Amino acid sequence: MKILLETNAQDNLILRQYAEHIIETGDYKMLVADMWNTLKRTKGVGLAAPQLGVSKRIIVVNAFPNKKKSKPRSILMINPDILESSGQITSIEMCLSCPKKVVKINRFATIKIAYSDLTGAEYVGVFSNRTAAIIQHEIDHLNGKLISDYERDYKSAMKQSNTNMEFVNG
Repeated sequence: MKILLETNAQDNLILRQYAEHIIETGDYKMLVADMWNTLKRTKGVGLAAPQLGVSKRIIVVNAFPNKKKSKPRSILMINPDILESSGQITSIEMCLSCPKKVVKINRFATIKIAYSDLTGAEYVGVFSNRTAAIIQHEIDHLNGKLISDYERDYKSAMKQSNTNMEFVNG
């Protein structure tokens, strides 16, 4: 499937929508398979359904364990909801829908999240550091937010501040 791009006006309309909650989880097996294939093809670490033009609350993530040399664990989340959060990390992020952009974003270091799978089974998981940042990035997509919004927020804050700091676009 084609990944929607922020720079395309039609794509941007879909990317900016608040994705719909899913009631019948089993109806999305083909979409989820396409999401995993797209993630593998693009060598990404996370993907949200809106990035493929489907405004539904589904994300797929390659979760990274805290142990070095451990393989990532693939996680599907339907209707993910952050229940608790704590701490802060600074994440350097890129996005398949915003190519050529690299943005520094402050994220929660640890999140507790409720979600379900394709069978409708419900889970609660706690994720930290890189995996927490990836999940928050993908949930941003479900809420119609892109990494470029963080870039704009930063530029706006800098214009309003009285400091001599400068934003450098790399």
